[in-house]
Amino acid sequence: MRSLALSSSLPRICLGDFNDLLHPSEKCGKHVHPNWKLHGFQEVFLDSGLFDLGIIDYQFTWERSRGTENWVEERLDRALASNSWIHFFPRAKVISLEASCSDHLPIFLDPAPVVRTPRVKKFHFENIWLRESDCVEVVKDSWASHLMSDFRACILEGKKKMASLQGMHDPASVDGFIKARKRHNELLQSHEIFWKQRAKSIWLKEGDINSRYFHIMASTRKKKNVIGKFQNTQGQWCTTPEENNESQGLRLSRTTLETFSPADVHDAIFSMHPDKSPRLDAKAYDRIEWNFLSSMLKMGFDYGFVNLIMLCVTTVTYKISRDGMEGDLIVPSRGLRQGDPLSPYLFIYVLKV
Repeated sequence: MRSLALSSSLPRICLGDFNDLLHPSEKCGKHVHPNWKLHGFQEVFLDSGLFDLGIIDYQFTWERSRGTENWVEERLDRALASNSWIHFFPRAKVISLEASCSDHLPIFLDPAPVVRTPRVKKFHFENIWLRESDCVEVVKDSWASHLMSDFRACILEGKKKMASLQGMHDPASVDGFIKARKRHNELLQSHEIFWKQRAKSIWLKEGDINSRYFHIMASTRKKKNVIGKFQNTQGQWCTTPEENNESQGLRLSRTTLETFSPADVHDAIFSMHPDKSPRLDAKAYDRIEWNFLSSMLKMGFDYGFVNLIMLCVTTVTYKISRDGMEGDLIVPSRGLRQGDPLSPYLFIYVLKV
């Protein structure tokens, strides 16, 4: 550190485990830290022209023999910065975090803390709720009730509880800290499940910003979704439109045009992947005119079936969400929605015209 200060005048910061103390107050334990060690580190600290940025939350970043008479805690981890570095980052903060198993607390350097605007959260079902033993009972009691999904608040509350018990040496506090840490680890596992459920949004984003990517994906799916033969009302299988003597073009069977029942809707929804749901996306990935789409479909499909398809396509509305607040309703006049199971088929149909 001394040689670095002499060889360069660039702004610098040193962050990590220094394995030494600057002041006696940075240790809590049975034995006092030797003065000669304190003075040695203080001299290096002053000669290098660095300043301690301090620490927020629990100051002791290392411990040993928790819960015993030999329990010792020390502040070994810190951030030291030059005056020129502090000039560039005057609002920098060092925060101690919680560790699940290590004897060191990790420290986090935030050079430019941002004041975040509180977001208004909307209700969504979370897979992590299924890990709770009383989830089924809660759902049965009230559809309007829901479990807390704000992980930041839960994890922060757990950290506060651990911080309040961190320096306590009585048996009850030690036991409470161990239980709080165990709960903290469970929350971290739930947090992982929470974001795993949202991993599919990466693919949706790629499709929105890269139409060529989606076109390739849609064309690939087309190879797997080809109708090789068609059964008419007489029970005969037709492999070409000409073989179907009911009409000149390909017509759907009458069962497809029957009014769908609540059971049909139930079967369709529950046949979906458990991590997905019918929903609206914020963008249309292609600018397909609805009138053109309807005209093309009527050239090969029953008008009643076309009306059902266009009902799905044209009844979409959007709202733009910013910081959890929804804006005014947007009613589009064209386009196909990404995420809609019909969209790839409709896009390919129009593409081949």
